[in-house]
Amino acid sequence: MDRASDFGSDGWEFESLRAHDARSEFGAHQTVQMTSKNAGRIAAALGAFITLAGVMHFANPKFFNDIVPPWLPPNERFWTYVSGVAELIVGPMLLWPKYRKYGALAAIALFVAVYPANLYMVWDWRDEPFSKQIVAYGRLPFQFVFIWLAWKVFSDSSASETRLRPSRLDA
Repeated sequence: MDRASDFGSDGWEFESLRAHDARSEFGAHQTVQMTSKNAGRIAAALGAFITLAGVMHFANPKFFNDIVPPWLPPNERFWTYVSGVAELIVGPMLLWPKYRKYGALAAIALFVAVYPANLYMVWDWRDEPFSKQIVAYGRLPFQFVFIWLAWKVFSDSSASETRLRPSRLDA
């Protein structure tokens, strides 16, 4: 696969991936793009996941308290509730198209902010059964997948806005 980039008249770069289409003549390419529909689905999935996680911070705070590094002041419960409230704000922002772009950026910040809890979880569960250790280690790369997905939603939201709105410099 090779990358193709197109620049819109306003200077924004829109990327697509080109895959070789085996059914056509040699060298022909088929363009595969992340459509707004796909970005909307990703935003909905991320938004629902983050919102559910936010609810779980209040429904089962013990699990989240246990993965908060204990050296963070004032206490673990405080950070469990703060991150739960943040998730209950960010999740719906991703679900609401009007705020999706800002929700995607906020989701990226949230995923980066809670990463230390995932690192602490790996360290804290080092003596737990292997099945628990797999969960702890599995959370680490998924944070980067979530960051990438949120970036894709942000990028699509930015591209959609620039296609629909005239440039401020054209005035």
